[in-house]
Amino acid sequence: MTLPDLTFRDRLARLVPDRSPLAVGLDPSYEMLASWGLPTTPEGLRRACNIVLDAVGDRIAVVKPQVGFFERFGPPGMAVLREITDRCRSTGTMVVMDCKRGDIGSTMEAYGHAFLDEDGYGADGMTVCAYLGFGTVTPVLDLATRLGACVFVVVMSSNPEGIALQSSRCEDGHTVAERLALEIADYNRSRPATIGSGAAGAVVGATCGQRAHEVIELLDGCPILAPGIGAQGATFASLHQSLRRRPGEVILPISRGILRHGPDVASLREIVERFRSEAWTAVI
Repeated sequence: MTLPDLTFRDRLARLVPDRSPLAVGLDPSYEMLASWGLPTTPEGLRRACNIVLDAVGDRIAVVKPQVGFFERFGPPGMAVLREITDRCRSTGTMVVMDCKRGDIGSTMEAYGHAFLDEDGYGADGMTVCAYLGFGTVTPVLDLATRLGACVFVVVMSSNPEGIALQSSRCEDGHTVAERLALEIADYNRSRPATIGSGAAGAVVGATCGQRAHEVIELLDGCPILAPGIGAQGATFASLHQSLRRRPGEVILPISRGILRHGPDVASLREIVERFRSEAWTAVI
């Protein structure tokens, strides 16, 4: 097996000190396109994404496209997704596809090839759901290990509807979220040191507060994507201490809180700079 020169976690740790833990979310909904005076078409989608990337430049570590907003336009929308991935790569910015795929066996591996392989969308990371059992995501984790990418498994989501399921107890006494966190950490520890760890990451909502403390402690150095700052109610100031102690491991995405300042590039750049500084203060 040809090993990657640097893993996702290696690259993230190198970028964050210069670019901050902020990730800009690309969520070009119909409502956003209309509010920006753009047509709800693939061309409107392309223009919106390029406006955001004009504002971002090479100032942040991660861009996080919400794949559903591209998929709804069919093949032309997915062509835009590949275009923005290539543009991000040209500025050294990492791309995490927020697609939350979940299936079994070869199907799950195929999703990994689609989003992480150069022949697909060439992203650095993607999100998945493991509620068919953690073993079902192993094929995409193994692929991410070979590619030096990261797969973020939803552990504790930022939406309130997920609390009941994720807080349910397993037979061993752990909550579902805790069990997933343990399996993520075990997977990373099982990788040979020559490959490096960190192909398995976790989604833990920044809105979860104290409830997330034990889960975060179990993740033991795994990359964490912590959505929920901004429109969902969390703030940098409200981040739980267990997230603050993980510089170079925690990614803090903001989507609507940034995009509502468009389509003016200067206004978008100003809010990105503000959040960029606040994210540094919160995590580093």
